[in-house]
Amino acid sequence: MSVSDGHRNITQVLDCVVHQVDGDRVTLEDILRRLGTRSYGPGLFLISLISMLPPISITPGLPVITGSVTLVLAAQLLVLRPYPWLPRRLLRVSFAQEKLERVVARARPWAKYIGVVVRPRLTLLVMPPFLNVIAIICIGLGLMTFPLAVLPAGENIPAAAVLLFGLALTVDDGLLALFGLTASGATVGALIYFWPKIVGLCMELADAVGY
Repeated sequence: MSVSDGHRNITQVLDCVVHQVDGDRVTLEDILRRLGTRSYGPGLFLISLISMLPPISITPGLPVITGSVTLVLAAQLLVLRPYPWLPRRLLRVSFAQEKLERVVARARPWAKYIGVVVRPRLTLLVMPPFLNVIAIICIGLGLMTFPLAVLPAGENIPAAAVLLFGLALTVDDGLLALFGLTASGATVGALIYFWPKIVGLCMELADAVGY
């Protein structure tokens, strides 16, 4: 089971990452393979979902992984690469299958509701050159993940914007992309507002490790 251009149901996007699994763990490579060749939208959606929802979201160091994956996917989307590629080290990152199933179970109820609300509209806004603009914004969101992750659950702020863009690309919903743009502006505002606190926490961490 995979998600292709003609297979854009949000619930099916969620289900495709938990079916036909061999073993107790699932890698990012497994997820991308199941999503299909045109998986930028579903890929951005799922990586932000993993970043936001427990139990996987509480994994130490996860913001570094999700921010990096967002950066790599968005950079390839910017140049309109037909299918995504990730470095082998990122592809090998794995999660317990049970934890991934719990994330999907948490998301499935509201995914069914959203699946009724979102639909193809204003599709011009999810096509080039606007698609390239979305990719640039997602690159920025991926970069902002790293400093915001210093704050408790701070990585959820850019992840929410990436999730909206990922959904927009999955269902060709330009209106949802506009909501993603608004959320991106809020992310920039949050970074500016919390910057002194972020710097202070980073300095405390540097002192704690002896730098």
